[in-house]
Amino acid sequence: MASEITDIRPLALHDGVNEVPNFSPDGGKITIVQAWRGNGNAHGYNTWMVLSSNAEGRLFGVVGIERTDTRNLDEIVRDDPFDSERAMGVVRFARARVDGIDRSIFIDAHLDPEPEHAFADHNTVTIRIYQLLRASNDVGSTPDVFRPILTMYGAKRYCNADLALHQMLSVPLAPDYAGANQVDGCFD
Repeated sequence: MASEITDIRPLALHDGVNEVPNFSPDGGKITIVQAWRGNGNAHGYNTWMVLSSNAEGRLFGVVGIERTDTRNLDEIVRDDPFDSERAMGVVRFARARVDGIDRSIFIDAHLDPEPEHAFADHNTVTIRIYQLLRASNDVGSTPDVFRPILTMYGAKRYCNADLALHQMLSVPLAPDYAGANQVDGCFD
């Protein structure tokens, strides 16, 4: 059964080190490092690493991310802004009500690539929501881990994943949203 996600409140993060109180599963502080990964000519992207103090007695430990398509945990989250008008993928860290209980989550919304369509032009979207949980001493896992709790597939076609996230989950548009419009984000 899919979780019910309501009252999504995105965190305001900046480049560098972000100390986020009351974000860990036990109510403690989490550190989120946000950095830009340029590629020398265009189409760089943001990356995030989430750190917890609950890491086998160490001050900082990486929070793992369970993906449904790989066996190994990921350590880095990334978006895919593509250019100033089109966002192929967006990421939001947030607090939300998950089945009525306040929880820490991150949301990953990406346009679905379709070989028969022009790149970033009228694609469906997949949104995955991950909840930050204590891993219960799972062998091969980090002490704190983001686990997928909901996957949504949008039938509407978009040119901007930020707009899709806004329309499907009522998450506010990014302050720098530059999509062509607020209908589908596409140039007609």
